[in-house]
Amino acid sequence: MKGLKDIKPIVDVPDNSLYIFIVIIALLFLLAGLFWWWMKKPKRIRRRKPTLQELAKQRLNAIDYGDTKESVYTFSDSSRVLVADEKREELENLISKLEDYKYKKDVPKLQQEDKEAMQKMVKEISNV
Repeated sequence: MKGLKDIKPIVDVPDNSLYIFIVIIALLFLLAGLFWWWMKKPKRIRRRKPTLQELAKQRLNAIDYGDTKESVYTFSDSSRVLVADEKREELENLISKLEDYKYKKDVPKLQQEDKEAMQKMVKEISNV
């Protein structure tokens, strides 16, 4: 037996499996945290859609009084959304007065008093 030289003594092998396990768990937690942050992020950044009232205010403030028919239609549609109950009757009277400009093929130019009444109503409605 003295002649056998190929058998080596027992060698200590370092066990790193615990460290590898801890690193894998930490990476999983990091990935889960990044995924959670990524999914929540669009909710913080998402733009709010304008409400119907905000859109109506924008349309009223952008009325071109040179185009009679278009300005009367825009005024009558958008102002009904914004007007309060106490101004409702005044608005309906103005809209009925403006109906002459709406339903004809060839409409005359908007009279100055009607234009001023529309502008006054737009200012009152927009300030609310």
